[in-house]
Amino acid sequence: MKKTIKKTITLLFLILGTFTISNAQEHFELEAGTGWTFFNLINSPEYEYDDAYMGYGIQSTVDVWLSQRFKEKHDFKIGLGLTQYYFLDFEVTDPSYYANFRIGADFQTPFKKVKFTSSLSNHIYLHKYNEDRWDFRRRVFTKLDLGLRFQMNERLSFYVNSPLTIFPMFQDDNFKGYFTVNGLIPADANVELTGLNVGLIYNFKPHGKDLLKPLKTKGTPSNFGVEVSSGFLKYDIFNEDKDYVNYFQGTGRQVSADVWYEKSIYDNVDLRVGLGYSNFTYEQTYLDTTKIFNTLNARIGANFQTKWKPLSINATVSNYIFLQDSLDKRFEQRVMTNLDLGATFHVTDNFDIRVTTPITIAAMINSGRWSFIDKDDNYNLVDKSYVGMSGLNIGLIYTFGKIKE
Repeated sequence: MKKTIKKTITLLFLILGTFTISNAQEHFELEAGTGWTFFNLINSPEYEYDDAYMGYGIQSTVDVWLSQRFKEKHDFKIGLGLTQYYFLDFEVTDPSYYANFRIGADFQTPFKKVKFTSSLSNHIYLHKYNEDRWDFRRRVFTKLDLGLRFQMNERLSFYVNSPLTIFPMFQDDNFKGYFTVNGLIPADANVELTGLNVGLIYNFKPHGKDLLKPLKTKGTPSNFGVEVSSGFLKYDIFNEDKDYVNYFQGTGRQVSADVWYEKSIYDNVDLRVGLGYSNFTYEQTYLDTTKIFNTLNARIGANFQTKWKPLSINATVSNYIFLQDSLDKRFEQRVMTNLDLGATFHVTDNFDIRVTTPITIAAMINSGRWSFIDKDDNYNLVDKSYVGMSGLNIGLIYTFGKIKE
């Protein structure tokens, strides 16, 4: 739990640290690299049977970056690309391809030709079917790549980096494993990645017109605010066909309290970062039971001012970290992520009303193959359940006076 909270806070500060761009100067970069990747090298197996998710392989990556200068010597970067993981000593899957979406920054060191590099790398599994025999592979996994970049000449650089796992490539539900004389021993698939990657970066000449507008952070207003919100939720509206009894469907509510920091970054755009608490109620219809979940919230988003001054459009990525130890490890995940879309209505100088609806990115309930016996004593096998959340939340926001910077 503490490690998860520290990771979330670290990511927020890394992202915030990149949004201080001035005197923009854009250019494209082409990156190609390879390296050794080790799976579960640190998280050694608890049981002698449990080494299926240990091994090593080769990672090959090609990325295209859009880089923009900030703070004179540093660069903010956004990248798209493709990665292949070729498993040499890894039993559970064949070579796999991932699409990459990266956000990063290069920081100039005291050495003129050396920069410190960091990138938050999200990888999306491209194969239609999961080739993992245990079905523990996540469709999306996230890591933080840290390293050094050495400038060889005006256009070419050499880099070396190493990954730190944020959300794993494989994650178990403690429900599958090995049958032994001592019972079922869970397979350990909370797989962290370690290793060493090397590659080359080609820096194209700056183009005439910038694609990204320079961020206006120096001298722009910022403020703190508090928000209290509540809403009605529906769970698992779009569910697995084999789950014909709608096992996970239900209704509920969400009550949240958050502290926000807002900073103007464009003429009509504000960046928002929030920390807070949420309480979720989940009334599961089929079982006729009610569960209550308590979470910590870490959010980042933006407000987009419309031409009608009292109205702005909002988009927020909300990460929820579940606090209780009594989660059903077969189904319930420790971290959930929603994309909250909505609008804010300006009422007075200090009060606003916000209306949002959640779109599930990483589900609270995300399981592999499971089975159940229905009320007619029929045995049913369900391949997977991914329980999305929908609904409507209404919040009241009190904003403190603007901070002059």
